Amino acid sequence: MTTDELFAQFQNPGAAWRGKPFWAWNGRLDKAELIRQVHVMKEMGLGGFFMHSRVGLATEYLGDDWFECINACADEAEKLGMEAWLYDEDRWPSGSAGGLVTQNPEFRMRFLRCTVVPESEWAWHEGILAAFACELAADGLSYHSLRRVAPGSAVPPGFSVLEFTVEEMASSNFYNGYTYLDTMNRAATEAFLQSTHEKYVERCGDRLGKSIKGIFTDEPHRGSLMTSFGQGLGSSEWIVPWTPKMPEHWEATYGDDLLAHLPEIFLFPDGQTVHPTKWCYVELCLSLFIENFCKPLDAWCRAHNLILTGHFLHEDNLTAQVAMNGSMMRCYEHMEYPGMDLLTEGNKAFWVAKQLQSVGRQLGKPWLMSELYGCTGWQMGLEGHKNVGDWQALFGVNLRCHHLSWYTMEGEAKRDYPASILHQSAWWKDYSAVETYFARLGQLLSQGEPVCDVLVIHPVESVWAQLHPGWCNGLGPKAESIKKLETQFAELFHWLQGAQIDFDYGDEGILAEHARVDGNAFVVDQMRYKTIVIGGCTTIRSSTLRLLEAFTEAGGTLLWVGDKPQFVDALPASLPEMPGESQCLAGVEAIIEALSAAAYDRRETSRGCGVGPDFIDNPVYCQLRKLSDGSVILVGLNTDRDLPRDIGYIAVDGFGEMASVEQWDSLTAVRSAVEWEQVPDAQTNEPCQVIYVKTVPPGGQVVFVLSPSQTARPDSLPAEAIETSTELPGPFAYSLDEPNALVLDTATWELTPVDPLTPVRRGDNAEEILKIDQAVRRHFGLEVRGGEMVQPWYAEKFHGEPPVLGNLTLRFTFEVEALPEGPLALAIERPECAVITVNDTNIPSQVPEGASLVTDFWVDACFKLLPVPEGALKVGENVVTLTTSFRRDSDLEACFLLGAFGVRLDGPKRTIIPLPETLSVGDVCEQGLPFYTGGVTYKLPPPASHDSATSSGFAKGGVLELPEVGGACVRVNGQTIPWPPYTTTLPPFAARNEREPEGVASPSEPGEANNMVAVTVVLTRRNVFGPLHLVPKQQTAYGPGHWVTGGDHWSDHYQLYPSGLLAPPRLR
Repeated sequence: MTTDELFAQFQNPGAAWRGKPFWAWNGRLDKAELIRQVHVMKEMGLGGFFMHSRVGLATEYLGDDWFECINACADEAEKLGMEAWLYDEDRWPSGSAGGLVTQNPEFRMRFLRCTVVPESEWAWHEGILAAFACELAADGLSYHSLRRVAPGSAVPPGFSVLEFTVEEMASSNFYNGYTYLDTMNRAATEAFLQSTHEKYVERCGDRLGKSIKGIFTDEPHRGSLMTSFGQGLGSSEWIVPWTPKMPEHWEATYGDDLLAHLPEIFLFPDGQTVHPTKWCYVELCLSLFIENFCKPLDAWCRAHNLILTGHFLHEDNLTAQVAMNGSMMRCYEHMEYPGMDLLTEGNKAFWVAKQLQSVGRQLGKPWLMSELYGCTGWQMGLEGHKNVGDWQALFGVNLRCHHLSWYTMEGEAKRDYPASILHQSAWWKDYSAVETYFARLGQLLSQGEPVCDVLVIHPVESVWAQLHPGWCNGLGPKAESIKKLETQFAELFHWLQGAQIDFDYGDEGILAEHARVDGNAFVVDQMRYKTIVIGGCTTIRSSTLRLLEAFTEAGGTLLWVGDKPQFVDALPASLPEMPGESQCLAGVEAIIEALSAAAYDRRETSRGCGVGPDFIDNPVYCQLRKLSDGSVILVGLNTDRDLPRDIGYIAVDGFGEMASVEQWDSLTAVRSAVEWEQVPDAQTNEPCQVIYVKTVPPGGQVVFVLSPSQTARPDSLPAEAIETSTELPGPFAYSLDEPNALVLDTATWELTPVDPLTPVRRGDNAEEILKIDQAVRRHFGLEVRGGEMVQPWYAEKFHGEPPVLGNLTLRFTFEVEALPEGPLALAIERPECAVITVNDTNIPSQVPEGASLVTDFWVDACFKLLPVPEGALKVGENVVTLTTSFRRDSDLEACFLLGAFGVRLDGPKRTIIPLPETLSVGDVCEQGLPFYTGGVTYKLPPPASHDSATSSGFAKGGVLELPEVGGACVRVNGQTIPWPPYTTTLPPFAARNEREPEGVASPSEPGEANNMVAVTVVLTRRNVFGPLHLVPKQQTAYGPGHWVTGGDHWSDHYQLYPSGLLAPPRLR
């Protein structure tokens, strides 16, 4: 493929390269609404979707209606050229089929517990698997004088007893009253496949592998290992995963009795903090998980022409991998499209994507999936989508699975890790710019072959050998020895990437199966490496050591960073000296010097790039791809989202002479000429390309394509000039693209139970509605709502119709200073379940025929818009009263008054006021729009004086800059600018009129009234859907619990994000 042909593809990437979100099926499904949403996703630029059961699903999972909806959406996707994908679980993690499989006790997850009991308090009981007596040191971890204890045998005085028992995982409403699956048990996995996958075969027919492309498996794992994460048992630092046949598997693998070694798994025999039994147990658990869960799923999918994708639990660091899995990279081998999960906006665990990319390169898996954007909150705008996606794309991710796109916002669903990446977000019509950007980038970075000849041995197995109670805290390290490994792991990554040295990780289990030495190359299946780097490893496999010895004897380069491992196979050992090795390198400068020396010794020019003269510890990370025609793609990313990086130039070396260098813009698909020159390399005299780049902005990306032949002439970069600028101070005329909202989320309440013996409850002081919901549920002994509640479909099928428990009256109050003009509506969920009044006026639960509507749709179909009759409001205090019969399935939620009015906040007090006539520069929350979350269009008048626009205002065009914006994105005259810099060139009016899209108002002739520019700030939904009372309002992640905080993390005052034009626009 030529460069020009590649650019044609770059301009218009297809559906395969576009994102496929988790489409959260989280309510009672309606086929027509689902089809409508498929078309919404198409308009958003998405390439497909994963049909994913989520919290709130009311349609029976795997029931008749479920499959009708699955098939209808798959058929519609096929018509639109989109991809439909399945999801293999009710919620997550995959394996239990929403508890249907684990109704069978044989298939439930189990754990082995170690309990330390003083000799004086201990007695043998029936549940003991094995017991040992020992002298326990003061640290509670080291032991001496160990002896096995049999029933009836005496324990020496002063000794401690180590008692080992097997426990079933605690049942949980998250699994609809059951547990997770024993994924180390093949029979359990077969039951899962029969309960779920085979039903899709039966009900979807020949769609599988055609209109249904594949299936997503989500967060399967082998059980938590000495950590509190995810199993619901007490003293969880003293448990490890277990399966009934574990002793048999141990004997078959290692040839001896597992029960004799149980103390060594948990504690330190004779003070040994590194021990082979710990390593062996983790390896066995991982192997059983792969053999009995991963491989059967992969084989089933391949047999049915489906692609298996998804991700395993959990990968953010070494600790998380070991706690729940053992090694992510080992599991990636058994997915056709392996994937990762990296949620939140600020997570910069770059090595997660690098692990995935490494296996993809080595084992020939070109498609790499990432589940991203979850837990980011409503306030994250499109710049956040770019920042989170950019570095993942840089490291190979080309299948983006957005977390989440909600089918509905009804009830608890609206707090299921927002925001919703669908029509509920005001920016949904702007999102195609994001999708096209990433589709171009993903396609480009999948061309040719990677330029990478460095392999870093992954240190995860060093963690295996050092486990003990207290080694971790949740999914983070706690023991100092583990913290040191984590620090070294991250440090080595940043050293290499910060010096633009690309590398792959080598998992020792994968190396044992796929690695060999070929000449002076270290080969891992499809990748060949010239240098191996080892740092931060406590132990190394003997199989890896043998490969290293053969590699160095053949002339390969081996670099030890820091101390050499002191253990082989977790046993104390001194590593042999190897020819050509560089020992105990300290710091990135020494690594670079050793790499350069090794290349010089091989008489080779190192292929790669360097960013600027000070390329060490540079936040600009790069990837290079070499194409079959000799062209080179270079992508650089400033991973610092706060500061620009002045780099001066990027030097590209080792690819021979080039005839052209172009810059390609992933957002606009414009190819431009750049300033560059070809110079001889100082060491080898080979051609080196120097591309002059002054500054990479915060979070900025650059794409360069170097070609050995001349290409079609690109556009030249415009010459920079010093220009004068004019500030546009406002105030501005404006318009809103949806009604303003008044949030009614606090109420007084009264509960009268049906049972006369149960007392009446009252809340005479206004409380937040979700806290009222919790209080009422606790009053009746019900579980509170949240992400782990029993699914509605399950409760409906197995628990039956819930009885009425009591009558509840809610009174929401607000003030009116000036009666609003025009129609009003009350946006409320399930109004048919309540009697509603505004002051003394009854509000029908159905819209009366011929009623004047403020709008026919607001945010989501779950909000029914009930007209408020003229005259219902009054100046002074107003009360909205809801009376409902409370049942287990009742959802108490905020309601919203909609109309053409303003809102003033005085602490928690809400007052309706007139809308402002104009908007000033600054936060619109303080100008009558605290809860408004749609688009605000500012109508910018011509500047009083401007060099290029004097008497005719904007008629001659210019460059418009919006220095500070509070919102998701902006539009200028209808054209989306998804992220900063919010700068656009305004063409002269005659040209602009020809280019503006239909529906965008623009002047047709000069004149003060028409000569304006429309700047729309598209807001996020944070200030209406919250969390509105969370302190501090900015968190690292957002989940259901953030709406019901208390103490120092709660405020009755509304915690809002500044919105609108926050600084004056400028024209130059």
